[in-house]
Amino acid sequence: MNCPICQLVVPEGRTICPACGWTLTNTLTLTNTLDDSLPIGTLLKNGQFRIERKLGQGGFGITYLATDLALARTIAIKELFQSDWKRQGKMVQTPIKLTASEFQEIKDKFLQEGRVLAGFSDPSIVQVYDQFSENNTAYLVMEYLQGESLAERLTREHIISAEELLTLTRSGSAPAAR
Repeated sequence: MNCPICQLVVPEGRTICPACGWTLTNTLTLTNTLDDSLPIGTLLKNGQFRIERKLGQGGFGITYLATDLALARTIAIKELFQSDWKRQGKMVQTPIKLTASEFQEIKDKFLQEGRVLAGFSDPSIVQVYDQFSENNTAYLVMEYLQGESLAERLTREHIISAEELLTLTRSGSAPAAR
């Protein structure tokens, strides 16, 4: 049997993958889940990156907290995964409504966005460290910035003064949470 996370051939009778630690009895849960995000522990780019948890999901992709195992640092990985797409195991299925060339064009544009962002050196723009294609989709490897979103801040404080809102919008970055 192959581990569904790292694809290592696991000797018969083993219940835990010796490479990534995935409990093989979780395989049924993995394939039957309604959440299309990659499972915790998934290894990407030949084992260089390990998914730790999902940070968020929008109409265009899923962002994960991950570890760069080669450089021993915490990173964020954005996966191209549109809201109407599906996954089988780790592989993204080509949406029926798209031709193969349209699907490839979406992936190419996503990777081009990564190249453009990687060219910036500005504290208001997240740094892009790497990009790659795998699992029939594309990924951007970025710096992980801790903090809270404006929505989280509003939920916590319920109101932001006009002065502080102007500071936020002019600087392009949020002040540290109190």
